[in-house]
Amino acid sequence: MSSKYTCNHNGSCVACDSSELQSEFCLANGYKQPLTCTWLADTPQEYKDKHQLPAFTGCDNLHDLEKRAFLRNHLTFVVLGFIAFGIYAWRRKRLYEYQSV
Repeated sequence: MSSKYTCNHNGSCVACDSSELQSEFCLANGYKQPLTCTWLADTPQEYKDKHQLPAFTGCDNLHDLEKRAFLRNHLTFVVLGFIAFGIYAWRRKRLYEYQSV
């Protein structure tokens, strides 16, 4: 960061697009976090004209993001397992009813 502007994080970490993977903020781990930056009052106009405020920064801590993705995947598999078992039990019951007739 520069002493010519201040930035605040604006949102959570998101995966970088394939076109952004070579950008400075995506090189570390492939994730970016949006920034809201403003120029400081004493920044010269010439400097502002020649430079652009950053829009993103790299994500330092992905532990929470990875933990949520892990739990979401496992919850999905558990729900699908219950649905599959319900269909299996229903079909088995139906087969036994047809065999006993």
